[in-house]
Amino acid sequence: MKKKITGSILILLPLLLLGQTIDNFDSEPYPGYWVHEISSSADSTLSYVNVSYVTDPVLEGTGAMQLDYSAHNIEAWGGYAKIYHMHPDTGEVWDWSGYDSLSISYYNSVAQTGTGSQTVHLRLNLSDYGDITDPSYTGLGEYYYSFHYILDNEPGWNTITMPLVRNDDWGGGGFNLTGWAGDAGNGELDKHAIAGFHFEFSIDGGGDGSYNYGTVVLDDMKLTGSLNTLVNPGFEELDESGNAVGWGAAHAGDGQAHANIVTDASQAHSGENYIHIGIDNGAAWAVFYTDIDQYTIPASVGETWRFSGYAKSVSGIDGDYGAFKIEGKDADGNLTGDSGDMYLPITDEWSQVTADFIMPAETVEATAVIVASRWDGSNCDYYFDDMFFQNVGALDIDPPAAVEDVSAVPANNYNLVTWTDVDGESGEIYNVYASTEPITDVSSPTVDVVATGVLEGSQAAVHYLYYPLEDTEVTYYYAVACQDASNNVGAPGTSSGSVTNMALGIPTISLDVPENFVADGVFDEWEGIEPFFLGVSDNSYGTPSVVNTVDTDDDLSGNVWLAVDDEYLYVAADVIDDVYDGYQPGDGTDGWWMNDVLELFIGLYDQRGAKHAGMQRGEEPDYKFYFLETGAINDFDNQAVLAENGDGNYFHAGYNPDWVVEAKLALDDIAFGDDILFNAVNGMRIPIEPTFHDNDGSGWEGNLVCSPFNEDNAYQTPTVWSSTWIGDSDYPSVGIDDDHVIADQVVLYPNYPNPFNPKTTIRFSLAEDQFVSLGIYNLRGQMVETLVNDRLSAGIHSLDWHAGKVASGIYLYQLQSGDKILTQKMILMK
Repeated sequence: MKKKITGSILILLPLLLLGQTIDNFDSEPYPGYWVHEISSSADSTLSYVNVSYVTDPVLEGTGAMQLDYSAHNIEAWGGYAKIYHMHPDTGEVWDWSGYDSLSISYYNSVAQTGTGSQTVHLRLNLSDYGDITDPSYTGLGEYYYSFHYILDNEPGWNTITMPLVRNDDWGGGGFNLTGWAGDAGNGELDKHAIAGFHFEFSIDGGGDGSYNYGTVVLDDMKLTGSLNTLVNPGFEELDESGNAVGWGAAHAGDGQAHANIVTDASQAHSGENYIHIGIDNGAAWAVFYTDIDQYTIPASVGETWRFSGYAKSVSGIDGDYGAFKIEGKDADGNLTGDSGDMYLPITDEWSQVTADFIMPAETVEATAVIVASRWDGSNCDYYFDDMFFQNVGALDIDPPAAVEDVSAVPANNYNLVTWTDVDGESGEIYNVYASTEPITDVSSPTVDVVATGVLEGSQAAVHYLYYPLEDTEVTYYYAVACQDASNNVGAPGTSSGSVTNMALGIPTISLDVPENFVADGVFDEWEGIEPFFLGVSDNSYGTPSVVNTVDTDDDLSGNVWLAVDDEYLYVAADVIDDVYDGYQPGDGTDGWWMNDVLELFIGLYDQRGAKHAGMQRGEEPDYKFYFLETGAINDFDNQAVLAENGDGNYFHAGYNPDWVVEAKLALDDIAFGDDILFNAVNGMRIPIEPTFHDNDGSGWEGNLVCSPFNEDNAYQTPTVWSSTWIGDSDYPSVGIDDDHVIADQVVLYPNYPNPFNPKTTIRFSLAEDQFVSLGIYNLRGQMVETLVNDRLSAGIHSLDWHAGKVASGIYLYQLQSGDKILTQKMILMK
């Protein structure tokens, strides 16, 4: 991608209040407010967003923002141009939790003009930092898209209003966690942690070089559906006496304290008015309060009420003497209880302050109070503005009871896990777990997640049973935990014993790579390696799964072979198709995914425990490859080309109707960013989801996938992927497999056990006598212990690390041998 920053000379009004406005676009912002970005291959003369501020047309206020855009269809999926604004303070976020919707108005001044058959649409995207813990992080966060097909509309003002929720809508009705960009989070739009907003012009297509351009004007971007119960939160509405409507004020007396409204836009947090409250004689009090004689705020026992706003100290002294107080009152206006003065950490800059209180018995209404109070002989002085008083609901912190009657019934290659719903709960969900060992901790890496979010009343979940290559009996224990409507999770109920059943043998990623590999579409060298079959009638997992429409195995079916060694991932596909329509840029489809294409989702790590909710990098990297007539593409690495057709490592041919793919992809090329280079070991469990796309000449018709949980959302989350293994074992073993773990290469194997306490075994192999070092490091890169720093003979080496003197946590062990550096991760759990 390519970025630039817009500079300008005027100052924008405050970006976000605890009122409504996000941006009114009345005037140009400060320099650097907007960052410009275009897709990586785009021509900047054909891909841009030029920003200007106009006085006509205008919907609200004195100005609006005009965007003259052009989007270049140059990538395999199209292209984009965008502007975005992030919170100006790194690590800080805006809290939008007081509203339920986002609204923006647009005027489509000049409808898009295209030089090809593709179209551009507008996206309004949000960066959610709810799960970001690094204060220096500046990425996209968990990245939510919204899609608006408005750029062909006639001129005139229109308003878009969207709920501030993740609903994976594709038509402008909400926000969609597509998984295309950003970092994995909790899968929910965290309104309290919005770090940025983005206006993106996205063009579909497949890179034929065409471009579309036009002009749209935006105005009045705001939060709507306010949850604020205050009638005059910014003190902008005054009565005939100059008092703030809806508020009352009192203090100890003139000369002792003050509590008044000031009109001064240069000092207010927003608007023109703010509260000025303080102590003048060193021993007094002053308050502003919601006036129940003007209006009442209904409340109920057990509700948590939150009072917040912006505050600024003008005291010039240290100490906290400004406070909030929240009161509950009965039907006669009598006090049922209050929070007392909750003193606030107010600084000499406008900043948000917040306090909570749970309403006591007999409460029917609530009152919010702003307090200044000091009794030590010194004075204090504060400004308050943009207040917010919100019922955040009855605070339920009690977890539900443990689930009872957990058991499992064996069936044909699956176990049906059953339980009894927890009494007294409503709207709860259930999470189901399995392990080959008795379950004492559902977060343990030895525990698999069978199902999440199982609805109340279902009381059953299917656990499909698989094993490398051969049908094999397996034994599992089960647990089920209840998550109530307030997201409290109860202790898991466990099965009274284990259940043994026959697991279906499935294909694996072979460690016996094709001998004398040639990328030519002839699959003789794959003989002896079991392929993954995808069809309508069946697949290798016994769960034939079709997205949209694929009629029969003759319509679409095929085999996919996979193998791996120290340097390469080998892929081959032999596909039966009744009509072949492969992808070429400019062929009239919206992108490669609309054509006959093999797509491969794969995680190159040993996956134990819960699958990733979103795509991850680093020690457990997730990938998506797709295989075109032109080459093999590493999608998450900015569509990097891993191999080109005819280069000796890649072959793709369409024979109409059938088609084939054969590839040898370098592991060094696959890894990017901070990804750890994959080191395949027999028994690693690998998340995977091969997918065939089908186009029979009249557009995309459907996909064949492996997982019954994949509803065409594998690009969003690995939780819906299938799994397989490396080699012929279901777990990395300490024992030596003479067929595969041979000392003709440098290999660092996974430690065993992992997690461990306090001892674990580390194994590595050397191809020749050489000097090596083996060290233990913490996640900050600091050396914890050196285990080996010596010349060793060729062969397999094994040693134990005793970790009795170090704290629980994640550690790395690193082998350095010549120019090779190999790293693995281990978990110490004391």
